[in-house]
Amino acid sequence: MRKLLLTAAAMFGLAGTAWAEDEFVTFMKARGEYHEVMSKEQAQMLQDEENDESLVTLRRAGLTPDTAQKAVWALNHKPQSSCAIKAGDIVNLTQMARAAPDNPATAYSPDTDVILIERNHLCDRNMLDR
Repeated sequence: MRKLLLTAAAMFGLAGTAWAEDEFVTFMKARGEYHEVMSKEQAQMLQDEENDESLVTLRRAGLTPDTAQKAVWALNHKPQSSCAIKAGDIVNLTQMARAAPDNPATAYSPDTDVILIERNHLCDRNMLDR
């Protein structure tokens, strides 16, 4: 249940706008599944922590500081962009690999994704709308 709540909070952050949060809340209330668990301040603190962790993970994976910062921005504001999708892959698959280091099914090397992002400039402003 906690993981579901954290995932929902992360999705709020990825949406990046109050409108998306309001739409989600309205949808969940209509289904009778909405329970206010945290305040907006708590949700923002959680989002800030997640952004910091994502930034560190992306930097450790090999992205340049500028590209890693743009990727975190894309994760929050342009989640459908190629930059956000690849950066999300790096963050999520790296976390999975850390959670189960002895499981070959979770083995992951971000090298290919890092090269793809950097070489194709996926996180540059002109590429984010593609």
